[in-house]
Parts: sequence; C-alpha cells; structure tokens
Amino acid sequence: MSKIGLPRFTPIVDVGDGRSWFWKSVELPAIVVNLGQIITKENLLNKISKRGLHDYLGFDRKIILSTIMPDELLDALAVSDYFKLIDELRPDVAMVPDNYTYDDDPLYLSWSQTIRLVNNANSFLDLEIPVLGLCKGAFWDQAH
Repeated sequence: MSKIGLPRFTPIVDVGDGRSWFWKSVELPAIVVNLGQIITKENLLNKISKRGLHDYLGFDRKIILSTIMPDELLDALAVSDYFKLIDELRPDVAMVPDNYTYDDDPLYLSWSQTIRLVNNANSFLDLEIPVLGLCKGAFWDQAH
C-alpha cells in the first residue's frame, strides 16, 4: 500500500453517474472505478477511451481500475484485452484479473482455473503501472 500511496479508505465511484463524483467537496487521494461497468456500456467506454479516466472524471489524483466483475464477463477478456483497455483508460493502478467465485459446488477452484489465474496475474507484472493482487473471499471449508 505504501508503494502505491493508497489511503485506508478508497471509494468506488460510478463512472456513469456524476452524482457519485463528490471529490470537488471532499478531498480524496484516490478512487476506484470498475472495469466491468465501463465495458458493458459501449458508449461510455468510447467516451472514456478518447479522453482517459482522469480527464473524463475531472479527477487529478490516483485512479485504481478494479477488475472485479461478473463471471460471465471474465471469459470475454484475454490478457491482451485487459492491456488494451488499460492503455486506453490510463488508470494509475490496476488490479490483476478477477476469477470465478464459487458459492456452491464446486467449492474449490479447478487446477486449470488456478493456473489461468496465476498466469494472468503474472502477465500483469509487465504493465508499467503498479498492480494490486486480489484476495478472494472463501468459505471456511475452502480454506483448509
């Protein structure tokens, strides 16, 4: 956290709803934006891609790009897609790609999904911006 300079609290803002852009009245050193929200609205993606997140939002401090999104969107993106989007959106920090969350059977991530997750996260080390790893939630039965 200190390498990136993040505060203990960093709000997630809705890039499609200016009512959540409250940094003009509250001093915020960083915000989080959700990639899934951006890529599901093509007109929003086009607007932001042309200007970059900082210019689009009028925010001059750190922007963290969250890759946490619904499972069905995860299959649609390859690492090269993430890299292209990160290049267009120009965040200051990006999370490694999200992966499936199971809340029923199977309780455990398959080996193929585990390898995919590690390979994707490892690829993100090639980015020229800081990268945040994701800690996934788990049921107690999954932890031992």
